[in-house]
Amino acid sequence: YLLRSYLERKQVLEELKNHAEAQEINAIRKEKLTQFSMSLQRIEEEKTLAEAFLSEAHRMGDFLQGTTYLVPFDAPNTLRCVAHFACNPPPQELFQFGEGLIGQCAIEQRVQVITAENLQHFGKISSGLGNLCPRYVVLYPILSNAEFLGVVEIGFLSVPSEAAAANLNEMITVFATNLDI
Repeated sequence: YLLRSYLERKQVLEELKNHAEAQEINAIRKEKLTQFSMSLQRIEEEKTLAEAFLSEAHRMGDFLQGTTYLVPFDAPNTLRCVAHFACNPPPQELFQFGEGLIGQCAIEQRVQVITAENLQHFGKISSGLGNLCPRYVVLYPILSNAEFLGVVEIGFLSVPSEAAAANLNEMITVFATNLDI
């Protein structure tokens, strides 16, 4: 009986410790997201805002490369690349709604995932150590108050964790809010 009680108490203490660690990680993530939001609020130009978003999202989200396409005011069915991160060669400048994966994401306005088997034609990342290709690409529609603003395309070396994907979703929401202001 005493041994079982001791083991049960040890299990409860371990669960409490794990819960406390998860809460601490969540608090740190929320603090970083707040700092990210505040840094974007100071930027007025779309291009600079998109560049800052990709740079900070890379730092916080461990992705390999990314692009941001926005709908220009003068061409409502077009997406224009306003920023890219670590893309070699540079990404295509324009997509029409429905054209390619970017344009399809604009039409469907839902997250799209492309896995390694389907990534033969994606650009490589060049470094002094050689070239890398993303193994997992996610296209996120940028929405603010149900208004479609554009598409963020992110390339990863591996499947992002659930926490990383959730964090990136929150960052895109913050980015969309700042674009809509």
